[in-house]
Amino acid sequence: MKAKTVLTVVLLLFVAASVVWLVAKGGNSPAASENESMAPVSSENDPAPEHQVIVYYFHGTNRCQTCLKIEALADQAVQSGFETELAGGSVVWRVVNFDLPENKSFVDEYGLYSQALIVVDKRDGKRTDWKNLADIWELVGNEPEFTAYVQREVSSYLGAS
Repeated sequence: MKAKTVLTVVLLLFVAASVVWLVAKGGNSPAASENESMAPVSSENDPAPEHQVIVYYFHGTNRCQTCLKIEALADQAVQSGFETELAGGSVVWRVVNFDLPENKSFVDEYGLYSQALIVVDKRDGKRTDWKNLADIWELVGNEPEFTAYVQREVSSYLGAS
């Protein structure tokens, strides 16, 4: 009987510690950051720029280490290469889980079948062109080349004014 009581106390302590940890972690859960990434680019009072380049990293619910690394490298490439453009809204970085029902339209729109980095050119709110940066899979092991590739492709759309 004593062993059963000890086990019960240990399990209750574990549950309590887990709850405390989750509360302390707060809004840093993957679901929260994913929802933030889908937030509107601008408010109703701030019109979108006439020319905008959107960089989407599309992923499924189940993610491998390579997919997570590609997301991190792409994020770093966009953030470090386009700080001014991101602040001004002419470049937008979005991470989208294409497995979620509200994002299913992207699967057909961009022919997604696995994780992908898509660069979209928008003018006056309408998509004019887009490109799947498929070479990310070959370059994931070479961070400088990966970064240069992503920045070059985004720049090509920015320069096509």
